[in-house]
Amino acid sequence: DKNVQYDSVALKENVPGFVEIVEYVEEEFVKFVMGTRSLDEYDAFVAELQAQGAGTIEEIYNKAYQASLA
Repeated sequence: DKNVQYDSVALKENVPGFVEIVEYVEEEFVKFVMGTRSLDEYDAFVAELQAQGAGTIEEIYNKAYQASLA
């Protein structure tokens, strides 16, 4: 949603490697779409993201989204 204001400072401070995670997601997304990475590996991909701190990113995004609804 374009009205959601994400806190980029909080993301960078609370998620070491935030930029690298975003780049990794973009790279792997292309692989899934183009078929060079099997969708059978998607669950492993999600587990990799969780191990890298994606859960914290999700929490920060969700807080910003909920604040935008208020």
